[in-house]
Amino acid sequence: MSENNARPAVPERARLAELWPYVRDHTVVLGAIAVISLVATALALIQPLTLQRVIDDVGSGRTLTPAITLLVVVTLSEALFSALQSYLLQRTAEGVVLGARRSLVAHLLRLPVAEYDRRRIGDLISRVGSDTTLLRAVVTSGLFDIVSSVLMFVGAVALMAYVDVSLLLITLTAVVVGAVAVMGLGGAIRRASKRAQSSVGDMTASVERALGAIRTIRAAGATQRETELVGNAADSAYRAGVDMAKLNALVQPIMSLCIQGAFIVVLGYGGYQVATGEMTLGDLVAFLLYLFMLVMPLGRAVHAFTTLQAGLGALDRMQEVMRIPTEEADEASLPPASAINAPGSGAMLELADVSFAYDGGPAVLDQVSFAVERGSRTAIVGPS
Repeated sequence: MSENNARPAVPERARLAELWPYVRDHTVVLGAIAVISLVATALALIQPLTLQRVIDDVGSGRTLTPAITLLVVVTLSEALFSALQSYLLQRTAEGVVLGARRSLVAHLLRLPVAEYDRRRIGDLISRVGSDTTLLRAVVTSGLFDIVSSVLMFVGAVALMAYVDVSLLLITLTAVVVGAVAVMGLGGAIRRASKRAQSSVGDMTASVERALGAIRTIRAAGATQRETELVGNAADSAYRAGVDMAKLNALVQPIMSLCIQGAFIVVLGYGGYQVATGEMTLGDLVAFLLYLFMLVMPLGRAVHAFTTLQAGLGALDRMQEVMRIPTEEADEASLPPASAINAPGSGAMLELADVSFAYDGGPAVLDQVSFAVERGSRTAIVGPS
């Protein structure tokens, strides 16, 4: 679709609101998934504390059976709830994609016929295929990963503060620096994703046009020319994809560099505190585990953020089509096919003083009248 139909910048909240019609029928399941995610997060956050207890019991000479049993139960339970959450989320995401495709196809089939003349059919097809597929990632790797990552982040920060506030301040400084840099790339990622999707649509449209006219192309000896045209469209899609890859390649290293720096400082300063007796070895191990837990949701959140931006770009393209007014044909007034084809006298189709022009151009048909008899063939041939 031409970018001339693209709307001006829309706030992020409004973009997310456009996702609601596609997830509305899955709210009960999504609520259950949210509860399961909360339980899995809580169990994951308990694990470092149970390991801390095991280490402290070793140092004090207490029996290890209760602490080890608790650690095993918590770990297995967390794995079970995480697996259940993943399955339900993937299944729900497939349902969202199915609903989006049904809605988009139903809308496309009701567009005014003139819209198919103005727009590239291949581009419309790509919106049903590749663009709707990105909604799956928005639900799974986008919204839910962001929510679960925030819960894990908040829980880890609270427990890190419980273990040692000074080490927490070191960690948060690095996290804030990385988060600011990543957020600054968000808008550029969304725009690049939209350009990439549009380029894929252009390429699909070129292939669809060439294959649809393959007999004419072969007869005119234009195979090489069409190959180059489709190749140029593929090159544009490649360049748009590379631009997207460049931006994505910057995101993860920025956060990794900040977290690695924080880990080195925490390990050095924490080791000093253990050596001077200011904290126990169990406390340091627990804090380092929470630091790793902080890294995992941050990595997931960064990936989810870029996925969400790409998905919102695809959602924009879908909504551009959904905003085109449709025309409702009164199919109930049409006779059934059996009645049309039934034997009998009379014309099957009759035109009386019919005129037609493409988009206000010169008249293609001007006051044409004729009748098509049953069993006959009639063709209207222009200067093709």
